Amino acid sequence: MVPIRYQQLVATYCSPESRRDLDRYWDEAAREYICSAGQVNSTTRAFPDVTCYRSKYLDDLASTTKPSPLSKVRRLHPCLDEFEIRRRSNPEVDLRMIEDLQAQKHSEIRRHGIRRDAWSGDKKDVVPIFAGLMTARGFKKWRKSFVKTSPSGLVFGAFADTGGRPFCIAVPFILFIAREPDMVEMFEVAPDRVTANPSHGALDTSAHIESANTYPAWKVAR
Repeated sequence: MVPIRYQQLVATYCSPESRRDLDRYWDEAAREYICSAGQVNSTTRAFPDVTCYRSKYLDDLASTTKPSPLSKVRRLHPCLDEFEIRRRSNPEVDLRMIEDLQAQKHSEIRRHGIRRDAWSGDKKDVVPIFAGLMTARGFKKWRKSFVKTSPSGLVFGAFADTGGRPFCIAVPFILFIAREPDMVEMFEVAPDRVTANPSHGALDTSAHIESANTYPAWKVAR
């Protein structure tokens, strides 16, 4: 998957010493993000006014992180800090990563069976391609969403929102998790207003989608 490949590429720009525990960092950051419905900023240690998971491991990293003269916010993990420094000092780093991830993306497209003629590069092709992928994985269409209930009873859902402009200017997918099927309509109407309120029984992961952090949660819905 592209997010896993991104993590692997980041690690290649770090020294062996700073690379230690990097997988644990990704896992803990992902857990904070998912359990808070996307309302946590793990790097700045900013949390919402609701009870949610807080990683002691990330707190410990934050307590030893010193201010950076290069940026206002310094990454918590030493490897990510090294990676940011390399990016700032060498523009070729980003270009090489983009080329590598594009190649990985094309490999995924072939593996998922998406036909070349299904994608013209236009935004109008996003919805039918998305629908085909979700249906193939057992998600059922409900209004504009595709939903699937996990063995634990959690409802995983997603829909494509390409906006009204000719081109997509952001990731056009809204992903959400709910404790009850009745919550699906709320996400469709106002996904940016749903919070991790226990009385609502819903988790919105659409606010700050970061691919590296969202994939672990989706494994249970496959």
